[in-house]
Amino acid sequence: MTSDPAVLNAMREGKTKKFLGAVSAKYKDYQSPCHSGVCQLFDAFRPHVLVFTHLCIPIARFVLDKYPEVRLCMAALYPRTPTRYTLPLFFNSPERNLPFGLTKLVHQIDLTYR
Repeated sequence: MTSDPAVLNAMREGKTKKFLGAVSAKYKDYQSPCHSGVCQLFDAFRPHVLVFTHLCIPIARFVLDKYPEVRLCMAALYPRTPTRYTLPLFFNSPERNLPFGLTKLVHQIDLTYR
């Protein structure tokens, strides 16, 4: 990814849709081997539930389409998903909570300056 000009350009510009489009185009080269590998593992293991993170949403969607009997559960293993209820990981503690949905603003500031 770091050598692909389309991905780098989208990252420099900060355009999310353009970045996702460039990554998606790059992913097409790996899509078939990845999907066949997932199918082999699923056929061998036969799971009832798949727990996935937000980085694996495309694979989870493929699994949902291919194996509708398998239940999917998205689980962020760390509080990185922006929400108005939980502060970012390094600021988070149960006693801290900001009023008026300002907690979500802390996520935006944290993501901007990282």
